[in-house]
Amino acid sequence: MLIENPQLFILAILAANNGQAIYGRTRLMKLAYIIQEELKKRGILTKDIYPFQNYYYGPYSFKLREDLDTLVKNGLILHQENILGDFIKENIYRITDKGLKELMQNQLNEKIMKVIEEVKKKYNTMPLFSLVREVYKKYVQPKKLHQNYYF
Repeated sequence: MLIENPQLFILAILAANNGQAIYGRTRLMKLAYIIQEELKKRGILTKDIYPFQNYYYGPYSFKLREDLDTLVKNGLILHQENILGDFIKENIYRITDKGLKELMQNQLNEKIMKVIEEVKKKYNTMPLFSLVREVYKKYVQPKKLHQNYYF
């Protein structure tokens, strides 16, 4: 099974669990990576939705980041920045009504949505450090670690 429009994958992640916000771009990347890996592991996906490479805090997709910025620019995702201290900011992402409408018009497969719901419920509120460690422990092969591996 394929997802023809990868941007719908991002919208579905944000819509899952009653539209629960995602705090941090790193968290969003890790959730997307885990979901993609789980979909492949369960035989639901035959091909990657997004190409990921190991980067500073684990798997990262430049294409996902580009699509995320496009969705924000087009008003399908709300992006807020909270300043937490000197040089420290937190990115918060939420799906907008326009984004929900787009997702509803192009509904993803029920099996895909179930995995998205499960993964987001399990990991979205986990402390970020623990989430990144979990990704490395469960999904990333040690030989594939980036030279700037931080965890």
